[in-house]
Amino acid sequence: MDLFKFGLRHILGLIMPGAIIVLVGAYIFLSSLNLIGLNTAEYLWLKDQQFFAFVIFFTVSYILGAIFRLKAADVVDKESKKKLLKDFFKTHKLSENQIKELIETKEKILGGDYNVKLPKFFRDWIWREEDFPYNIWEFIKFKESHPEEFSSFFRSYQKCMTPLEGASGKEFFNYCKMVIIHSSQSLGSPLKEEIELTEATVRFFAGTYFALKYSLLVLGAFLLSQLVALGVQISQGITIGTNLYLHICLTLALLSLSYLMNRSIRKEFRIRRFKEVDSVYDAFFLVHRHPKTCPECSEIVDTLNNDNQLKYTERKKLLEDALSISRKPGETFSAVNLDTLRSLMKSRSKTHTYLSSIYFAGSFNDHPYFINNDKFAIGIAVLPEDEKKAGNWKKHPHQEEVITVVEGSLNLEIKKDDKTVENILKEGDVKIIEKNQCHRVLPIENGNNHAIYIFLKTNPSKEPRGEDC
Repeated sequence: MDLFKFGLRHILGLIMPGAIIVLVGAYIFLSSLNLIGLNTAEYLWLKDQQFFAFVIFFTVSYILGAIFRLKAADVVDKESKKKLLKDFFKTHKLSENQIKELIETKEKILGGDYNVKLPKFFRDWIWREEDFPYNIWEFIKFKESHPEEFSSFFRSYQKCMTPLEGASGKEFFNYCKMVIIHSSQSLGSPLKEEIELTEATVRFFAGTYFALKYSLLVLGAFLLSQLVALGVQISQGITIGTNLYLHICLTLALLSLSYLMNRSIRKEFRIRRFKEVDSVYDAFFLVHRHPKTCPECSEIVDTLNNDNQLKYTERKKLLEDALSISRKPGETFSAVNLDTLRSLMKSRSKTHTYLSSIYFAGSFNDHPYFINNDKFAIGIAVLPEDEKKAGNWKKHPHQEEVITVVEGSLNLEIKKDDKTVENILKEGDVKIIEKNQCHRVLPIENGNNHAIYIFLKTNPSKEPRGEDC
């Protein structure tokens, strides 16, 4: 890490917001002296004590900037949220039912339903409505704008990112930053420096917002006192010089500039903070994805059979993610939801084709929740994703197999006397495949080709388990 850059960002990020107040105070002090006819030169003795003046300016500015930083980002973010929501509802005249639908959709996503249909205006609304660190918006963005690998990676952290009521998800956000800092020791510091830069930028704008806000109050009070002085002089018939008018115009100009800058920061602040959140989550994925790109995990993986270990790890992760997503807030006991399992199998089999079917029992351990035995094998498969494997002609010399359709429809083809017999199985249908019967499972053509089916086999350990035919 470049210590000079880091120190410069940190110090300037504190001093510059504080310096705004110091300079405004200096302007009011000198302007007041000038208006009452005192010689300001007599009060500028500090010009001959430049070092001492610099120390005072630096110290006061730093202290004020540090005070502004205390929870400043969250407060400015809420101010920005109010402004953006006000503009949103002014532009989009939504009915009570539409607003209720937006809120219900938000609750469904928090409960782990990533496939919920987003109502009209939901993206525009949630971007403005959600509090830092904006995890619902991030989930939507992950799904729609990132590779599936990225999206599925963060689904395993869903409960951390959207915790129970009373928590904000900031703990996980801070954890991500700690992982990035730790990983930078072995991967280098560019990602860490990017995070520090975006964070420093957010803190700088937050501090500046508060400095401008207080400047508005001080300058407003000073302008009011100038106008009162002007009114008194007019009422008493005192000749008014151009000096007072110039000071009023200058104060009004500073007041207008502070207001416009403050308003601009409030309007644009959320964009800056979204950049900070995006940078943290992107960097966290890059330094901590599994299994081979995470330094700690790769040491374990390399000691095992890579192909089998990768499959074992991915199946284990899929089932753990399915359980985590299925668990509703506040539940003590939970089970894997079938819809969640199906969704994960379909999406992740695009990257790892073997995830289109998963065994839960048999003679080969596929994941930690496997029932190892030589009596029976049982598994689940999804179509059309599993067609590449299940669509090949095969037979089992020592096994009988039972196919049960759980959802949708499929085509089970069996060869009898050199003829192919099609068996269209619908939800709830069961079909037995005898030993040495050539068969294959295909999705339905020219229709809804999605299906889930359970397969049960006997004698899973007896070789050969299957032969091409």
